[in-house]
Amino acid sequence: MSQNRGGAVSLITSTIDRLEAINNKITDTRQEIATYQSELNRIDGSMEQQFGHNAKIIGKFKSFLED
Repeated sequence: MSQNRGGAVSLITSTIDRLEAINNKITDTRQEIATYQSELNRIDGSMEQQFGHNAKIIGKFKSFLED
């Protein structure tokens, strides 16, 4: 009986260890994703600014051609 209990405790302990390792990997991956999201947001903002700048230039050139 004591042997079964020891085996069960060992199984539970090793399961906890494996789940903690998985959670650590999940945490690392989520942090990596957050870093990429931040960089993508920065790039998107820069592209949005460039798009607006280009649109203004396009508008000025079109009005020049229409005059």
